[in-house]
Amino acid sequence: ADEQLERLGIRDRVTLLDRYIPDDDVSLYFSAADVVVQPYRSATQSGVVQTAFQFGRPVVVTDVGALGSAVEHDVDGLIVPPGNPSELAAAIERYFDEQGLAERLTRGASGSEYRMTWTEFTARLFD
Repeated sequence: ADEQLERLGIRDRVTLLDRYIPDDDVSLYFSAADVVVQPYRSATQSGVVQTAFQFGRPVVVTDVGALGSAVEHDVDGLIVPPGNPSELAAAIERYFDEQGLAERLTRGASGSEYRMTWTEFTARLFD
């Protein structure tokens, strides 16, 4: 992954942590993130979306398991199909390049923690 970041010329702008993050350090990383990207190929659910929203961070997720249900596309994050690196890359580029999108999604993510009660969350899973 480091070689790919170098090849793309973005090594100085991306922090890749491919390891376990201790609970005491989680807030540090979420607070420092502009956006939380979850390019899962398969998943049932992930607490990462709710944690990102708790820190007011929008997400880019693949539409697997309950991830797509936990995110409102273009409101608190972006949803892309799984297994499609070009669409994932396009969504990340869109987040940073489209005028006003980052601010709008950040506002949406900041309100999502209050909007997503357990009842609302489980209802979205079964829609």
